[in-house]
Amino acid sequence: MSLAEHDSAPRPPTAATPRRFARLDRDTLRSLAASVAAGVIVALVLAQTEDATIRVAAAFIAFGAVIVGLDAKWWSLGAVALAGAWVLAVLSALHLPQAFNPGPSVAASVGGAAYFDTPYQGFQYAAVLSVIVPILAGMAVAARRPWHLRRPQQAQPAQPAQPAQPPPPLQATADAEPRPTAGAPATPDAEPRATPAPPRRRAMWMWIGAAVVAFAIVPDLRTYLNDAGRHLGYDWDVSNVTAWQLFVQLGYVPMKDFFYPYGFQWLYNMGSIGPVIQWLAEIAMIGIAGWSLWRITGGRTWRTLACLVMLVLVGSWGHESWRYLPAFVLAIAYAALGPARHSRLTIGHLVFFGACLLAVFVGPDVLGVGVFGAVLVLAGELIRSRRARKPGRLIVSLVLDAAPVLAAALLLLGLWVVLGTISENVRFLRDFSAVSAADALNEKLYGPIGLVVAHPTTYSLYSALPALLATSGVLWSAVRARLDQQIGAILLGAAGVSLAMLVKNYVRPVGDEMLTAPLVALSWAAILAWRRDSLIRALAAGAAIGAIVIFLDHTFVADGRSVVRVAGDAVASPVRAVRSVLVAFDPGARHRADAARLDAKRFDGWPDLDVTGDYLATVHRVPRPSFAIVGDAQLTYAFLHEKPPYQIELYDASPIAEQKAMVQALARRRPQYVIWRRDFSQDGFPYAVRNPLVFAWMIDNYVPVRQFSNVDILRRRRPGQPIPNAFWRAQLGGTEDLGYIPSFSSAASAPSCTGGPGCVSYAMVHGRPRAGNPGIGLVATGKHDAFGVLLRMRPGVTDYPVRLDRLWFWPLIGPHVTVRSLTPGFSVTVAGRRSGQNLY
Repeated sequence: MSLAEHDSAPRPPTAATPRRFARLDRDTLRSLAASVAAGVIVALVLAQTEDATIRVAAAFIAFGAVIVGLDAKWWSLGAVALAGAWVLAVLSALHLPQAFNPGPSVAASVGGAAYFDTPYQGFQYAAVLSVIVPILAGMAVAARRPWHLRRPQQAQPAQPAQPAQPPPPLQATADAEPRPTAGAPATPDAEPRATPAPPRRRAMWMWIGAAVVAFAIVPDLRTYLNDAGRHLGYDWDVSNVTAWQLFVQLGYVPMKDFFYPYGFQWLYNMGSIGPVIQWLAEIAMIGIAGWSLWRITGGRTWRTLACLVMLVLVGSWGHESWRYLPAFVLAIAYAALGPARHSRLTIGHLVFFGACLLAVFVGPDVLGVGVFGAVLVLAGELIRSRRARKPGRLIVSLVLDAAPVLAAALLLLGLWVVLGTISENVRFLRDFSAVSAADALNEKLYGPIGLVVAHPTTYSLYSALPALLATSGVLWSAVRARLDQQIGAILLGAAGVSLAMLVKNYVRPVGDEMLTAPLVALSWAAILAWRRDSLIRALAAGAAIGAIVIFLDHTFVADGRSVVRVAGDAVASPVRAVRSVLVAFDPGARHRADAARLDAKRFDGWPDLDVTGDYLATVHRVPRPSFAIVGDAQLTYAFLHEKPPYQIELYDASPIAEQKAMVQALARRRPQYVIWRRDFSQDGFPYAVRNPLVFAWMIDNYVPVRQFSNVDILRRRRPGQPIPNAFWRAQLGGTEDLGYIPSFSSAASAPSCTGGPGCVSYAMVHGRPRAGNPGIGLVATGKHDAFGVLLRMRPGVTDYPVRLDRLWFWPLIGPHVTVRSLTPGFSVTVAGRRSGQNLY
């Protein structure tokens, strides 16, 4: 018999074999040995290659195992479908944006994509298309399914192969041919069950195993406190995160006293109890995932625990892995609930609510990402289902399924009200499209325009992952619809999460965070598709797990960790638990850690420390006068115990709503000094262009006191004191480069006006681009001074509105300005436009 033919129905244990040892018969031992051997061989081979090669090879091997898990007759179709998914995803990303790629809006914010003319929305549409196509194809096949196959069918008892042999028992032998989901509620729309729910004793052993897995990652608070004073290497993101941590330590409230976009994860930094809170969140993920897997697999203990081990391994892999895993757990909890199957609330809805609550705790965006996954799980259920559904009953089921999501969102709103952060949180979420536009990079250097290619690379893999997962999930849902393990739902849930992450990745690359859900889903698929009676499936599953584990080992990013070290940490978990308990009785260690976090020695070489020194060298008064920072020196606020004006740097403050909030806070506080760090701008284009409202406020209200190499110390301008034009011209230059921003402005179509509220002045530039002349030069004159403006032309664009009060030198020359063009073929008129609250 060939390997492909070795897919027959499982053989029951012989009479001489006690049932409790049925899982360790010859077939089981042989398949386990084959899996281990395949995993070791693949790991040894991939270990000799580079990280990028391991990443792509591990994904391909894992997807190969997913296809091999199907019946042999579907292997060819599966291989062709995955190849087609790759081609569809990559070619869509390469070519769809050439036909349809709307430019970034500059109405509320500007980012690198607007400044450098590198739109990104076309790539997002391509990503959605690459997932929608296989989903629609699966639904089309399901819709054409003969009517009699959609009706519920009664399970037929197994017939003995020979009259002399007894029939196999109804209880599952070791990985018998699939059975309907055990434990699923018996509702009118549920699939019939052929076996009873697993006994509670088996569930007890599963929960004991899950507790052991959770205990293996118990934090070591003693080491955490001892490392509080560890030196940190400078990085802009590290500066932000560290400042947020110190603000929490100083008693400031996130999204009330300072901007913080990561939900309630700030609780992870609450002194010595922060790691415990984080651990509790991770335990919640493990618990919900364990319940979901137990339900999905029909009560298979070792498979559930093996999947939880892989969940923890991936969670321990990267700095952001635990942050995005709740989104995937939410999708899997929905799969275990049974999408659109219920006519009343069940215990499954309560667990699903817990998954939603966990996701929204980590961040509202994580809840949104998880909902993407749940929607694709629902699509898979509609493909999988063998029965027609009445529209009314389907609507009721969907409303019940949506209730936990809405309840979690409402509870979050209530918490925001109690904490006094609702206005800031709502403003941030309401302007999320502006945040995306502000985050967008120069896509030619850092995004899809420069990084997507047809052949397999890391970035191409990122682009194809949602399509590959969706295609695999549709195949499992369509051709193995009765499989109780619901591998299709797992793959589709990961596809939805990956799609949301890819949409984000096309705005601002997130790196290997893209792989978090796929790694877990593919490892789970390999574990659940393993069959003791199929050697080739055992080999494929072992190869997939080996490839994923060696990839994790080679790319661990958390302080030089490795799979071996994670395993060692798990063994040492009792010691860590004891050390953590002892810290609770050592207040001195906690106080020393709090002081060490603010110790200047931690930040040797940081510009924030230099900025603090420059300010102290300038201002000697006691008590120290108030100040605010324009630019990036986030930790200076923490070093000097100064409450920030909500925003602590100009990158997150760039959406117009956030600029206005920051300027209003500054106007209320009227800080005596401003520290302007001028040697750095995130993403490589000027902050004066990104944050014109903040710069206009600074120029209009402050004058220089002392200059350093990279920092200027300014004090509040006295009444009647003139604005120092020469100083600002020397620091910001005589010409402002707006890049491609005016070419994306919609002000040309705004209503004209001659005055009154909401009427703002624009320089309306009109002309046709000429070959070899990419720029448009303007001169703006007013108040006996003149400045230059540089614009970039785009093919097909003839109108370039320049909002004059957004130019950094507007306080120096406004309000009566004349503008003339220096570029032949372009005319300029100054006109009023009611462009609303547009930034440009």
